[in-house]
Amino acid sequence: ITPDKFQRIIKETFKTDILFLIQQANLRASELNSSKVKDFHKDLIAANEAPNKEITNVNISSYASPDGGVELNTKLAEKRETNTTAYLEKQMKKDKVVANTTAEFTAQDWEGFKELVEKSNIQDKDLILRVLSMYSDPEQREKEIKNMSSTFKVLADEILPQLRYSRITASIDIIGKSDAEISKLAASDPKSLTLDELLYAGTLTDSKDDKIAIYKKAAEIYPNDYRAYNNVGMAYYQKQNVAEAENWFKKAAKIDPKAPEVQMNLGLISLAKNDYNKAAQEFGNAAGIDELKEATGVLYLKKGEYQKAVKAFGDTKSNNAAIAQILTKDYNKAKNTLSSINNGKDATTLYLLAVVGARTNNEKMVKENLQKAISLD
Repeated sequence: ITPDKFQRIIKETFKTDILFLIQQANLRASELNSSKVKDFHKDLIAANEAPNKEITNVNISSYASPDGGVELNTKLAEKRETNTTAYLEKQMKKDKVVANTTAEFTAQDWEGFKELVEKSNIQDKDLILRVLSMYSDPEQREKEIKNMSSTFKVLADEILPQLRYSRITASIDIIGKSDAEISKLAASDPKSLTLDELLYAGTLTDSKDDKIAIYKKAAEIYPNDYRAYNNVGMAYYQKQNVAEAENWFKKAAKIDPKAPEVQMNLGLISLAKNDYNKAAQEFGNAAGIDELKEATGVLYLKKGEYQKAVKAFGDTKSNNAAIAQILTKDYNKAKNTLSSINNGKDATTLYLLAVVGARTNNEKMVKENLQKAISLD
């Protein structure tokens, strides 16, 4: 199955910066009335009112530019944080926005300074960056940079003013549809769902026929994406309808011939046709797929190369892996593999445990597992 990219909760952030004048911490009307700040508050109100959104946190990070000394900048950054927090809480109360708020300050924003210098067109920026890397002491850094008088003037005009600010960041959770809603819409109004929601809907049912219906509808609504076609094919394959599965895998391959899931599934078709060379080639084109170890192990099993099969399966916990271990007479490992199967444990699993019991003269293990296997199938 090609995995969907559905996320129940999508995390989003939006932010705005409030700039300060040098050695000042008061919030200016020109900044608070700017379009960037107004837009931030509009977005915050909209998120607060939206039924599918939740404001998880609003954070204030206040900074001082790395000039003026550590002691002065510490007091300055702290005051900027205090003033910005008071402003934000007052504005949120006015806008009826309820959210958790956090705040911190950084006395000298050397990281921000470095980032802005790297992005700038300043002639001596390489020299400045070397000074930053040579000295860890902030006062020594500041002193060395100020010694470059002509360069420092450019920094004072272009870079440092951008580092006197408070950044307000809102963190939002966008909450998607529930499993019940998605399943209902997949049946009644599939066009209202995204492709990833439809692919996810296919995982919410155990019925192969329902999966086929959902994935076919997804392919009809989103015909340019290979994933739905591939998943229809896999549902048919699981129903042991190899011919129909191959038909849908080929449709998927026409859209994206390099898709690893499609290549692996075409390899399964070749395996079913006993075309081992073609299967090996297609599996070779499916690098990165988790199920590839299992498929390659089955290929070696069918070729009678049991040691290679064991190696290919690795630590896979499956009936097929256990068969390879039984055929190489590693009965203890086969027993552990079969006992470790949680999802997918079926009559075959229990039958194989009975086989292991027979090979190890454990009459009780044979009888109990055969009885359980027969009760299931």
